[in-house]
Amino acid sequence: AGSNIVDDGSRFIYSYFQTSTTVAQFWRYDTFADSWQQLATPATQTGTVGNMVYSKSIGGQFSGQVFGAVYLFIGNGTAAYFYKYDISTETWTKLTDSPANFGAGGVLKSVDGIIYAIRGATTNLMWRYNIERASWELPSVGLFGTEFRGTDYLGFTTGADIVRGDGNYLYITRGNYDNLFVRYNTVTGEAVHMTPAP
Repeated sequence: AGSNIVDDGSRFIYSYFQTSTTVAQFWRYDTFADSWQQLATPATQTGTVGNMVYSKSIGGQFSGQVFGAVYLFIGNGTAAYFYKYDISTETWTKLTDSPANFGAGGVLKSVDGIIYAIRGATTNLMWRYNIERASWELPSVGLFGTEFRGTDYLGFTTGADIVRGDGNYLYITRGNYDNLFVRYNTVTGEAVHMTPAP
């Protein structure tokens, strides 16, 4: 439980996994050298659900190169912790907690400096985190305010996922043996049922 991997799009793969409900490990795999390096873990490691996303748009620089950062959610259905790992300095920073707890089916997706987060835990909530502003925003009809358009049919749990499509679209699966397939417009806030998965 709580295992997740993410890559930087060029060389490294980062792996976070719980070895128990209170202890975790964080590793980096070098695809060029075929070798693993153990890295520091965040201050809080309590959880059974973990999800990471990489963003190159924000992060420390070294010799003029931007290394980006890894963002990590850790949750257990009743609590959630949100951290940023700065790759250039190899340090963790605790970020503003999510609006509510994070559970099974929780997913993160980074798009142009915004992290979209499905809460999971059999809820129908999706949030977004503005990296530059370091703040959470709740989607609404057309804008990001108080409610997410489509909350009557989006209930996420184990197996939910998000991928980025062309233009402003994200494609979302609900999980839990469900073939619901939704297209979400990140500009207008509109969620549309697409042809269900087979």
